[in-house]
Amino acid sequence: AWIIIHSTQGSNLFHALDFFWPIANAFLLVTAIVIVKAKGIKGWKRYIPLFVALLFHLALFLLYISSGRNNATMLIGGAYSVIAWMLLGYVVTTNFSSNSTKSLQEKYESNRKYMLAIN
Repeated sequence: AWIIIHSTQGSNLFHALDFFWPIANAFLLVTAIVIVKAKGIKGWKRYIPLFVALLFHLALFLLYISSGRNNATMLIGGAYSVIAWMLLGYVVTTNFSSNSTKSLQEKYESNRKYMLAIN
């Protein structure tokens, strides 16, 4: 997106900003591991953040080894990225909406039990 909007690939600003995607992915990997261990998300949805964090790099690495960096690998990597991030967005929105649909009575009871437990 940065290239489309403003900068050229060779600029120092581009390289500085491009450096942070591996760091962001490392944070996503840590978050994904915590999500899997916490078991707060049920079923297959729990593994989607791990899928996004791990398989993207594994797939690109295997594609680059097998055929090098060409248009096909970039297209496959881009398609994978779109699908994986859409799944992650789906998981986040469905879990958020399922928690917000509790009735007022359910929220009150849950809060009451928590307050009794800490006192």
